[in-house]
Amino acid sequence: MAYAPAVAADIKSQVAKMDGEFLREAGVLVAVLAPLELLVTHGSLTLHDIAVIVVIAVPSLMLGTYLGLER
Repeated sequence: MAYAPAVAADIKSQVAKMDGEFLREAGVLVAVLAPLELLVTHGSLTLHDIAVIVVIAVPSLMLGTYLGLER
């Protein structure tokens, strides 16, 4: 089959875009909902809480953006 490598490359590209979209959405949800949940349940955000949110959300957003780029 002459078209099999092209189809496999197209599928890999689509999967990478979907993974990127998932990571971007996860990063946004963590960045928005985690502080809200901490404020509602504990009443305040500590520096540790903010650091954990940033360590999770920023790499997810960056990797998701990278994977979602057109190749």
